[in-house]
Amino acid sequence: GQARGGSGQAPRGPPEAHRVRDGLEVAGPYRAAGVSDDALLDHGFPPEDAKAAVVEWKRVQSDAESESPWQVDLSSVIGGEHCAAYLRTWLWSPVKQKARFEIGSDDGVKVWLNGEVVHANNARRPVADGEDKADVKLLKGWNPVLLKVTQGDGGWGASLRVRTRDGKPVEGLK
Repeated sequence: GQARGGSGQAPRGPPEAHRVRDGLEVAGPYRAAGVSDDALLDHGFPPEDAKAAVVEWKRVQSDAESESPWQVDLSSVIGGEHCAAYLRTWLWSPVKQKARFEIGSDDGVKVWLNGEVVHANNARRPVADGEDKADVKLLKGWNPVLLKVTQGDGGWGASLRVRTRDGKPVEGLK
């Protein structure tokens, strides 16, 4: 479906898993003439702009048979090379609390939580779950999460898991 910028109802994933996968939506691929693969991470596309015109978001279907059920294979979902895509979801926290995002990406990744950049890594690599870590603060209630994942060529994907800062499941996370 379509939604404006960052608006829309919060999709719900499986809270017991603490793996952001079932409630994800994807937008893209996005390309910009004259922008190199290495510059894609810092180039702004419409999903980054709350004032942007309509952005087309599509629900990502879960693959329970996947070797890594919290990983999204963007090559299969939308495909493309020399471009960027966005993944979004919402996390519900019963209280304001500290947490850690465990992030994997192929290639570069930038992550926003509640509209603020909390992590960026302009990497060229295969996706490995939890390769990057970012300490974050969840607010009480819904917390919008946006990931930008860049693609040179070859494989393309991302993963995100939410844990406490000492690696345990986050209590009450939905």
